[in-house]
Amino acid sequence: MQGYGGGLYQPDWNIDRAQLAVYISRAICGPEIMSPPATPTYSDVPAGYWAQKEIEYLSSPMNTSGGKVVSGYEDGTYHPTELVTRGAMAVFIARGFVVPQ
Repeated sequence: MQGYGGGLYQPDWNIDRAQLAVYISRAICGPEIMSPPATPTYSDVPAGYWAQKEIEYLSSPMNTSGGKVVSGYEDGTYHPTELVTRGAMAVFIARGFVVPQ
């Protein structure tokens, strides 16, 4: 994670689904993430979107059972600017770091 300008971190600010995808994907594999697919998975995360590669990475099967860390909505969107609740954050983290049995 990085802070904001002027040496500020802003720990009391809310985060959204795109930011959380960036945090988790970087925790899993660092800044070197595969290139996103030529055709974006989600209609509201277009090619070139600042967090596209991280969202796409976490949307791909992450383990042998085909589990994904994040998923979109039935209408083909991801809602990258939707704020994340503590419950949703717990699900993201559990899917990213817990190996299914």
